[in-house]
Amino acid sequence: MGASIPLLTLYRADVDTKYKHIDRLFSDTVDWDLIAFHWQDLMQVALSIQAGTISSPLLLRRFGSESRRNRLFLAAQELGKVVRTAFLLEWIGSRELRQEITATTNKIESYNGFGSHSAVTCWLKSIPTNSRSAYATTT
Repeated sequence: MGASIPLLTLYRADVDTKYKHIDRLFSDTVDWDLIAFHWQDLMQVALSIQAGTISSPLLLRRFGSESRRNRLFLAAQELGKVVRTAFLLEWIGSRELRQEITATTNKIESYNGFGSHSAVTCWLKSIPTNSRSAYATTT
């Protein structure tokens, strides 16, 4: 289980932001300047996928085959950190969302024959289930 936790870390909006009770889950900060600089290109990629002029698998192959120094790739990674962090924070704060995802995951795992010891399942079960107010931001 310890090896899987870094894959699901959260990212701070800035270095000065601290969170009560969950601060240890955050590892790094988001590079907002990189996202802002490439925002128009990121939106063009999203619109191209939506319009069907480029498929998301093709885009992923192109990103995967290009150098990790590609600035648009890095900007997309940063934006992904923001989206993932926002989702995980919503997941932590919503009992209903956790129950829905757990039920769906269990159904899919039983259908596919997966074990209950997947990395995501172990990590999610390790998070305490407190009320939303326990995760309020402090400065």
